[in-house]
Amino acid sequence: MTLFSCFLPYELLPPIFDMFIEEGWRAVFRIGISLLKMLEKQLMLMDMMQICEFFRDKVRNEVLFDPKALFEYAT
Repeated sequence: MTLFSCFLPYELLPPIFDMFIEEGWRAVFRIGISLLKMLEKQLMLMDMMQICEFFRDKVRNEVLFDPKALFEYAT
């Protein structure tokens, strides 16, 4: 598992890794669900190939959501 390091902005990775060390896989699933919820409107307009490209090309390079809100949703 890459713990979202393939597509999230680098500054979000240390807190996610900390959550993983502290809480285990439960924290990873919460972050994943939060991320999907925050991007839901955009993702619902895409097919699977577009979603893969979206995460690969856009999420890391463009601010598409509020990073602080990601952790608030995950709690």
